[in-house]
Amino acid sequence: MICNLILIFSICLFNNSNAFKITYISTINKCGIATYTRHLVNELNRLGESAKIINSLQSADHIINELAKEIPDIINLQFSAGTVNLDFLKVADWAKLNDVKFIVTVHENFFWLPDLILKADKVILHKDDIKSDSLKYISIPMAVPNFELKYTKSELRKKYSYNNNDIIISTFGFMIGWKNHAKIVYKLTPYLNKNKNIKLQLLTSYSTRIDLRNEDKKIKKAIKDSNVSNQIVHITDFLPDKEICERLYISDLGFLWGEKDYAIKVLGSTPNTTSASDKQFVSARLPLVIVDCAHYHNCNTGVVKTNQNIRQFIDTIIKTVEDKQKLEKLRKEMDDKYQKNCSSTIINKHLEVFYSLLKS
Repeated sequence: MICNLILIFSICLFNNSNAFKITYISTINKCGIATYTRHLVNELNRLGESAKIINSLQSADHIINELAKEIPDIINLQFSAGTVNLDFLKVADWAKLNDVKFIVTVHENFFWLPDLILKADKVILHKDDIKSDSLKYISIPMAVPNFELKYTKSELRKKYSYNNNDIIISTFGFMIGWKNHAKIVYKLTPYLNKNKNIKLQLLTSYSTRIDLRNEDKKIKKAIKDSNVSNQIVHITDFLPDKEICERLYISDLGFLWGEKDYAIKVLGSTPNTTSASDKQFVSARLPLVIVDCAHYHNCNTGVVKTNQNIRQFIDTIIKTVEDKQKLEKLRKEMDDKYQKNCSSTIINKHLEVFYSLLKS
C-alpha cells in the first residue's frame, strides 16, 4: 500500500553522552509504509529519544532549507512508488556535500531508480532472499507493530459485540480489486448459512491514492446478496492501530488473497515488494491463510499457503478454522514471529546500522 503524502521525521538518537540525529523520509498517510515508519519512530521515542517532523510535500529545495537549519547525521529514505521523485536526488547530493550519511530503505523494486541507490551509503532490504556481493546492502525484516495484550480475548470480544462461541474469520487492507473481497464474500456465504456462529470481519479502507468506491459497492452488494449480512462486519475506515490489532486478535483465522502476477506486471520480472498487511496479523498473533505470491514473500511460518484457486482458497480457510490443534500450532508460530520482529526488537538492528555508518 503506497501513499502520496510524504513527511520527513527527524529523530535524535543518543549513545551515552554522544548524540546523533537521523532524518526519515517516509510516507505518513494511511498505508503500510506509514505504519511501519511510525512504529519505528514511536519506539525510538519510547527509548527516550526526541523527534522532529518536517513536511516534505514541498520541493527538494524547501526540504534542504529545513534540513540545513539543524543538519542531521543520517538521512533514511523509505523508498516506494509513492516516494519515487527525482527531487530526492538533490537531497542525496546535499547529504554528500554536508557529510550526512544517506540510507535508502527499499519497500519496492530498487531498480526503478538506480541513480538514487548509487548515491546511498547503505541500502536496507526487507526481502531476505535478495543476494548482493556489495557491503552496501543489509537485510532487516520489516518491523511488526508493537501490540501489548492488556485484555482477555473474552473481554475484547464483548467490546466489539462478538460472542465467545463465535468463529471469527478476518481480513485487513485496502479495498483494492485484486484482493478479491467481494468474490470471497460470495464464496464464503454457503458456509455462513450453514453455521450461524461463523462471523466474517472485513477490516477494509479507502485510499487517498486510488478511487475504491466501485470496490466498496461490489463488497456491499455481495454482503446484501448473501442474506447473512448479520454475520458480516464490513468496515471501510482506516482504523487506529490498537483497534486493528484487537479485532484481529479476537479472530480465529485471517486471510489475504494475492495475485501471483500482479507484482511482476507492476515491478518487473524480479519484483521486490513489501506488503505490510501481513504484519498486522503477526502483531495480533493471528494464523493466516494466504495465496503464495510475491506480496507475501516473507510469510513462512504461522500461515497456510494456497495457490491462486478461489475454491481451494475457501476450502483451506474452512478446513483450517475447524482444526483447533492446527490453529493452536499456527498461533504459537505467529507469537514466536512477533517476539522476533516487533518494533522493540527490530529497532536494535537499525541502531547497529546507524552506529556502524557513523564510525566509518
